[in-house]
Amino acid sequence: MFSRLFGGGNKGPTVPQPDKNSASAATIDAMQASALLQRCMDAYDLLALGEREEQLEKKKLLLERKINDEMDKAREFTKQKKKSQALMCLKKKKMYEQQLERLDALVSRRLGRQAPLHRAQAALVLLKRSGDA
Repeated sequence: MFSRLFGGGNKGPTVPQPDKNSASAATIDAMQASALLQRCMDAYDLLALGEREEQLEKKKLLLERKINDEMDKAREFTKQKKKSQALMCLKKKKMYEQQLERLDALVSRRLGRQAPLHRAQAALVLLKRSGDA
């Protein structure tokens, strides 16, 4: 009963795998690599990644400027003996710093995604050239 509910039991016909030493296996591997790269390119267009990276860098600069501004305001309020306003500025500064940390993490994840795409693109170019030769 549970096998029908959760998909157990008969798995259906399986496709036989080609021999790894044959030329057809190399062709199938190349086709699979090409299909994988195409899916990756559709999902993460390299140009769009570059543009997004520029936007993130601009946002990082803006946050750094806001952090410096809030610190300057806090110093001014401290000199004027306005403790509550100075504390509010420090809280804003802390919030901007947390946003900056999240943004840095996002940029590093994006760079981590970008490297395999470049490697896959280079591999596809090599496969196409070797197929033409």
